[in-house]
Amino acid sequence: TYSHNGETVMVAPMGGFYSDPELGKKQIRMAYVLNEDDLRRSVELLHNALLQYNSVD
Repeated sequence: TYSHNGETVMVAPMGGFYSDPELGKKQIRMAYVLNEDDLRRSVELLHNALLQYNSVD
């Protein structure tokens, strides 16, 4: 879970969706159950989360 200014975005690892978990090792699952504006915001939040994750030593 990632949170920024009270907003969150959650994803699920894809390994559990394959008979061989290695196939989904570098993939995530997002549920697209939001309206278009919220979906766009969730992508922005995910982008920010990845920037933060990649900056951690």
